[in-house]
Amino acid sequence: MTLRLVAIFAALACVLLAQPASQPLTNRAVEDMLRAGLPQETVELAVHVSAAEGNSNLNAAPDALILLRRAGAGADLLNAIVKAASVERDRAAVAAAVAREAEERKRERPGDLEGLPFERGVYLRQGSSWTAVPPGMAWPRGGEWRWDWLLSIPGNRTRLQTSRQGAAQLSERRPTFYVVGLYPPGGDAYYVARIDEKGRIDAKVRNGVNLKVDEDDQIAAEARTAGRGVVAVRPAEDLEPGRYALMTVAAPGQQWMLQASSFEVR
Repeated sequence: MTLRLVAIFAALACVLLAQPASQPLTNRAVEDMLRAGLPQETVELAVHVSAAEGNSNLNAAPDALILLRRAGAGADLLNAIVKAASVERDRAAVAAAVAREAEERKRERPGDLEGLPFERGVYLRQGSSWTAVPPGMAWPRGGEWRWDWLLSIPGNRTRLQTSRQGAAQLSERRPTFYVVGLYPPGGDAYYVARIDEKGRIDAKVRNGVNLKVDEDDQIAAEARTAGRGVVAVRPAEDLEPGRYALMTVAAPGQQWMLQASSFEVR
């Protein structure tokens, strides 16, 4: 039995070495091996090895199997070819799906956005990497108001409180932010808000529900579509040293709670 196995592996090695490494195993090659008198076990092993290595191009259609049977293929060999062909189809389907996903990702993230996360948020490019700017919630100060009273009187003034924690430290006067899955804080325009020394942004209630930063504390921003679901936002003017926030909302028309991605220009 041992000598028979050695003979099978030796014959298989001769067959595989006789073909270029990149040449896939085909039905024609199987027929050639059978006609050359190789044992069925050897040919079957060649089918298994080639399929495992992803280096086979076998046809398991009925007409193809009939031709192999006429060439002398037994039931085990034919079954191995059917299984190998199924593996090839599965592998091809997975490769096609991966290629489609990669193509979709390229459309969503062109070359200049390579590596930009898909998670909702605000990001800065720093060298070849991306840094998230945590979008903290800008909320009315506690202890000075009642929420139901605040939202019931249009024009009532308040101050939105921000956090210094996580604020990006920047030296660039006109940084470009990449906004993923967030929206302008009312209307169709993004803007940057000034933050005072106590971490506050002056705002007022508009239409009884929506918060709006005072126009005097707004700095216009230029926005352009950078990719699918990505907007590049840049202040329209150089910023003086100080604390600022890029204002966004989580959903269009939902500016009753603003998100402030804080940063500091040094």
